[in-house]
Amino acid sequence: MKAVQIECFQRNKMSMNEYNTAMFQYEEKLRMTIEEQIRVESILSNMMKFKGKKKALNVEMRKINELIRSTQDDYLNKGKLETRVYENMLKTYAKRLAEIEESITSLETEEELKKLKFFRRIFNKKNGAN
Repeated sequence: MKAVQIECFQRNKMSMNEYNTAMFQYEEKLRMTIEEQIRVESILSNMMKFKGKKKALNVEMRKINELIRSTQDDYLNKGKLETRVYENMLKTYAKRLAEIEESITSLETEEELKKLKFFRRIFNKKNGAN
């Protein structure tokens, strides 16, 4: 990305259209790489652990929150990241957090429905219904 910026802004060897196209491609590749990194880290962290889905999702959510804090520190305090990279990383992390929260909510709903069905069966047996 820096090489493209140098070619465009310092050496004037690239048009703004070429620059935008190149940056879009780099950002898309970065987004896919970050998503893959999150997915692989999640798989690795849960590979050797025998725990429920909900617990694994909560662990992944905490890990992503740590990554967000670290990314913010790198950008805001240490100046290690460019704005576009930072924004892209945060969007990717936020997207995965939303997916995790949706999965947790779905699992909790399934658990509650199972409890409800169980209590209905008990109630129906006590009252002589099938």
